[in-house]
Amino acid sequence: MRLLLMATPQTMRLVDRKHELYDDLAGSDVPVPPYRVFRTLTEFDQAVFVLEGTSRRLCVKPSVGVYGAGFRILERSGCELKRILSGENIRTSIEAFRSALRISSQDTDMMLMAYLPGIERSIDILAQDGRMVRAVSRVKVGSHQILETDGPSITIAEMLTRRYGLNGVFRVSSV
Repeated sequence: MRLLLMATPQTMRLVDRKHELYDDLAGSDVPVPPYRVFRTLTEFDQAVFVLEGTSRRLCVKPSVGVYGAGFRILERSGCELKRILSGENIRTSIEAFRSALRISSQDTDMMLMAYLPGIERSIDILAQDGRMVRAVSRVKVGSHQILETDGPSITIAEMLTRRYGLNGVFRVSSV
């Protein structure tokens, strides 16, 4: 019996901490959206001040997490009660987020980022020792999916696979 790991423990730790991964990718050919790390309300406000000048829309997410848990698109206006009553859970106002952060005792790293609009691609990859063997990108279009085997998202997946010596079957997402 053989256990196949996607990467070394150090790389797995890096991949798990999004802001550390983004820091590591700075200056590489892999595009990284503008972001700032924060924990406190003061740090959040400073990050908003910096990023609002460069990004039309902002979003927040925990630095460590999976499946989009905690991800929110921040909006400057709109009725928070209307969002709550409608079941909308992906958008929130900056003021509602600030209020929640102000009274929280959270002590984990969060990321404020430029929101990247567009079609999300989910790339399934088979790799061996940093060499991408095969990859397919699933693109959601309405109620169906289109499959791609080349293009920018596949190129980025290949760069990540090579850079971090990735192995096995894994998935990355891109916009």
